[in-house]
Amino acid sequence: MKFIDLKTRLSKNDIIDIRNVITLFDSIDRRRLYEWQKKGYIVKLTNNFYIFSDAEIDDPFVRMISNKIYSPSYVSLESALSYYGLIPEAVFQITSITSRKTHNIQTDISNFNYKSIHKRLFWG
Repeated sequence: MKFIDLKTRLSKNDIIDIRNVITLFDSIDRRRLYEWQKKGYIVKLTNNFYIFSDAEIDDPFVRMISNKIYSPSYVSLESALSYYGLIPEAVFQITSITSRKTHNIQTDISNFNYKSIHKRLFWG
């Protein structure tokens, strides 16, 4: 697989999920991802998730990344309150709610903090 094939199949503001790439192209040589990362074509977020280096990083895109790299989850708590202007403080990391264990992911894009809640409370 060539990078141009991947680039034409996905838009520049898509998250490159290895599972989706395998579905699209039947397989992938992970050494290509490392090579493309070294050449600056893609940026690694976390294991199995990449973005194109020319992607426009804005707030909606960062929130979408947050939901994808640790799912199921949704943006909540301080991040949601700040987004809707309900608190005066600035928020420098995305805080999400998940039914999985509490987790923190630091990337070059942003810091993502996931707080665990009971599965019966995870809805909506």
